[in-house]
Formats: sequence, C-alpha cells, structure tokens
Amino acid sequence: MNYTTKKLYRDIARKCAILAWILIAEFLVGIILIISFSHTIAEKVSTKTFTTIFIIVFVSMIIGLIANFISDIYRRRLIVYKNNIREYRIRREYRRALQLFKSNDLKEVVNIYNKHIPDDHRYKDLLYISLIHEFMHSNDETMREKGNRKFAELIAENDPNKIFE
Repeated sequence: MNYTTKKLYRDIARKCAILAWILIAEFLVGIILIISFSHTIAEKVSTKTFTTIFIIVFVSMIIGLIANFISDIYRRRLIVYKNNIREYRIRREYRRALQLFKSNDLKEVVNIYNKHIPDDHRYKDLLYISLIHEFMHSNDETMREKGNRKFAELIAENDPNKIFE
C-alpha cells in the first residue's frame, strides 16, 4: 500500500483528462471557425495553408482522444488499486478474527464481524458460520442456545425446496 502510487495514478488520470477536454474543445472551436470563415479564408490564403490549418485542428482532436484514452487507463488502474487496498484491509481483519478464534475471544470476533467486514463480502459469511459453530460449542448456555437458534435459522433459510415455491 503505497500512497505515492495512488497519487500518481490519480494525478496522471486528472491531467490527461483535462488535456483531452481542452484539445477536444480546441477542435470544436477550430471546426466552427473553419466552417464559419471558410469562404473568406479561402480567398485570402492558399489551399496549402487552409489544409495545414485543418490538419492542425484534426491532429489536436486525435491527441485529445489519445489523452482521454490514457486517462481512462489510469483511472481503471486507480480503481483496481483502491479495490486491492480494500481487499487487503478486509483480509487483514479476517485473519485477525481467525487468530482471535484461537484465543477464544468471541466478543472481539463479533466486533470485527460487525464493524470491519462489509456485508457483501464472502468473509462475512465465513465468519458468520464460524461464529455460529463457536457459539454452538460454547460452554456458556446462552451462547449455545443462540448458536443453535442461528444454525436452525440458517438451515431453514437455505432450504432447497424454497427455490421452487
């Protein structure tokens, strides 16, 4: 997790996007000027000069599109990098929760389950099943009862016959 990598991706994406929009706007203004003054310019300048002006405007559009393409590439890299950082943090907390299972600190595992792992992540389900298992085999009667109740709810929720209803 290197902050300079994130900053580099973000800066390159932003600068290329700004450059792309400036060049595309320059292209549009150039085309509007060429169209609006084509009759007066054609009389005063040679065909080679007019063609050169048009090529310069067209090249600015091509460079703008290339800069936009580069901006998209770095924006995608930034998104992948941010997702990798998020996954790293989740895995770190999951690993800590597994180590806390060894030390039998279930309250801290429940805290990690509630606060540090997002609802849509697969580790949330794994921790949930592990907590139910630990609660079912706990020495405390209330925890054992809670684990058995949650296990019964889990079995009922995943009944294959409910698919066809």
